[in-house]
Amino acid sequence: MTSNNREGSSHSHSSYPSVAESSLGSDQLMAEHSITYNGRQYLYGPYRYDKLSDAVNYARLQALRGASPPQGVSAAPFVVASPNPSELELMNTLGITFANGVFSFGEFRYGRLSDAVNYAQLRPQGIAT
Repeated sequence: MTSNNREGSSHSHSSYPSVAESSLGSDQLMAEHSITYNGRQYLYGPYRYDKLSDAVNYARLQALRGASPPQGVSAAPFVVASPNPSELELMNTLGITFANGVFSFGEFRYGRLSDAVNYAQLRPQGIAT
């Protein structure tokens, strides 16, 4: 039986251990793969990830393809303003929450309130999120 899980698959194209299995700490993994953290997301080149494991896995894939690590990308601090009272009222109406600089609607996370609102307003009524 073939597994669709890349990290645990016996058909892996990589000899790397999964991030969870790695004996390296987060700081070492980040340094090894040129990954930075801006206080909210992990950055590998122009790409941003919520989870370190996703950034490491992409960096490993790029290394297998022979790509050089990205150069000159900084991890500028990420700052998000808290919602104002009228935005909080709209969020409450739609069931959107805000914590640690992230807007959430159901299982989805958004960096911008407008994206969360758009999805909340477009979803079919009666479908659980």
